[in-house]
Amino acid sequence: MQPSRKIILRNRIITVAMFLAVFWVLNRIVSFVLEPLSTSSEEMWTRYTNTENIDTIIVGNSIGEMLDTDIVDSVFGGTSCNMCTPKQNIPISCDAIKVAARQNPIKRVILVSAYDGLTRTKAPVSERIFRRTMIASYPFAKRRYYDFLDRWTEATKRENFDNTESIRAWFPWIDDSQGDMGYIINNVETKAEEYLSGKKLGDGYGYSLDTVRYDRVDNGLSNEDERLLNVDLEYARALTRLDVPEGTLGEYSLRSLDEICVYCRDNGIDFTLVMMPHRSDYKKQYEGYYDTINDYVKNFVESRGFHYHNCELDDGIHERIPDEYFYDIEHVEGAHGEELTRVIIEDCCL
Repeated sequence: MQPSRKIILRNRIITVAMFLAVFWVLNRIVSFVLEPLSTSSEEMWTRYTNTENIDTIIVGNSIGEMLDTDIVDSVFGGTSCNMCTPKQNIPISCDAIKVAARQNPIKRVILVSAYDGLTRTKAPVSERIFRRTMIASYPFAKRRYYDFLDRWTEATKRENFDNTESIRAWFPWIDDSQGDMGYIINNVETKAEEYLSGKKLGDGYGYSLDTVRYDRVDNGLSNEDERLLNVDLEYARALTRLDVPEGTLGEYSLRSLDEICVYCRDNGIDFTLVMMPHRSDYKKQYEGYYDTINDYVKNFVESRGFHYHNCELDDGIHERIPDEYFYDIEHVEGAHGEELTRVIIEDCCL
């Protein structure tokens, strides 16, 4: 006797459901054992929440991680926090500034960057890490709920339908993890120690970033702000068509840079954009249009009433931070962090 169509359909549905369940469990296991790239971000936010009455923050990507806050404090006479993290793009820097300003009496912001930081591309890993950190102190179930919403939003965005982002959103270990076996072993050992010590797996990190202590103005752009931004964006598009390679002056980052300037202006916060020093061969990739980019970014910041300093065009800085100090094209060795900090703070921000 042949099974009915209803039974066949039911069995197929059960088979598909079991496959998806097993697949989901395996995906979660892989995601669990791989070392998340959020380690540096979590260390930064832990350091931030353990520091009180911060009045100066440094934001940017890994290029500024070695800047020494003790030296910054000795120069400015207050309390600073280095909020730089790997792959931190300008939109994330903008979010970090707002979080810090709502919780601390921030009066000075230093953004350290480079021209490759002014790209039009997004940084999905950096953005997911920031959002995950923002909800890290929530209960486990609530974090899982927000994590699902975050990934569902990414997966269903119209602009992601024609690329891999709609699929990659469900596999955090692809972008958010280190696949090296050493990292995997270390991660598993750490989680095993937490379990054996009685700490519940999945607990938050013990810091909350949603506390508001200071009233801040964040009402968006005025008509004049919009006009100025539209002029600058149109000029950036013109430069891209003529001189600057596509993507160098990206609208995604420029809008966030403008938002930083407006937010700092409306809240009485001093803002400085510092283009960090690099190894001498860095400028070769911009040969022929480096000065064009510099003039554009300089005018962008200074026309909004703030400060801009390009270390690449300062011969004195190159003498103090020679090529031998770099372990790659943009990162200075830790042993020279003190000298780099003094150069950035004393030569660029005073």
